[in-house]
Amino acid sequence: QVKAQGPGGQTLQEMEANGRPPAEQLAQPSVDPIVEQLRLLQSFDVGYSLRRFDDIALSVAGGKPFSVGGPIWRNQEFYRKYYHTHSIAHSTERIINAIYPPEHVEAAPSSYIAERPVGLDGRASLGPGPGHDVIFLSHVGPVGLGEAPEAPCGRDWGPRPGGDYGDICLRGALDHVRTRGTEVPLVVFGHMHKQLITGAGQLRQMVVVETQEGLMPLNPGAPVTVAGGLVRDGKVLPHTVMVNTAVVPRVLRRLQNRRLMVMRHFVDIEFVQGTGVRKIDELWVDNSGVVLERIPMYSNDGAF
Repeated sequence: QVKAQGPGGQTLQEMEANGRPPAEQLAQPSVDPIVEQLRLLQSFDVGYSLRRFDDIALSVAGGKPFSVGGPIWRNQEFYRKYYHTHSIAHSTERIINAIYPPEHVEAAPSSYIAERPVGLDGRASLGPGPGHDVIFLSHVGPVGLGEAPEAPCGRDWGPRPGGDYGDICLRGALDHVRTRGTEVPLVVFGHMHKQLITGAGQLRQMVVVETQEGLMPLNPGAPVTVAGGLVRDGKVLPHTVMVNTAVVPRVLRRLQNRRLMVMRHFVDIEFVQGTGVRKIDELWVDNSGVVLERIPMYSNDGAF
């Protein structure tokens, strides 16, 4: 017989006998979940830092961790405690410094975990390698992708939906990087769900393309297809593909022939070094790795 135990080695029955619901005791975490998440990620956490992949000439820059977007600095105590960051301007500076590290950066104190990997809390980063493409990975996308509820970071909740809830820090860093001559061909983010809460069946525009002239006109809810529109005089124009990957639920369970089928959601991005994104597809994959469904999101075959 297996007995579930709670804090102090008590069984669930003993906890109930003491007059306290077991769930109430079991709900108290023994470790800080944020600390544990960062410990598990180690150097793969790119929040306020940069990770280089020299073998494929690619650098991944992280945005503001756990960002929910919007026009104001939210969750002030959270960012002071875990990231020692205190304002939109400070947050933007930290993203930029991970890409263009100052000659000397003093390490900020790290109260939440002793063995944080290099690149966080103000420690110097190597910066992107020579000839590297730089892509951004962030919890939410940058401000400036539209104000409609169905825009990639559009506000789809509340009595009067609408408004741009992209991240100001990410936009500031992205614009700064461009002014210094670094191309950013891809920004990957999530947070804003594909299925809008404003009405049944309404979908978010999950991919947009931003050029020096602004956003390319697109058909909301439809796959994005670009056929030569990013080429001028035989050269690929500077552009950034912004892709929202937030599809929920991320795991589907269905009965098929009396057997439980589990499907997991992924986004497959085909990236060509030096030219940019060629194709993006949503994938639904079973536990054995077989692709059960492929849904086109973006295609740019005509530009390369």
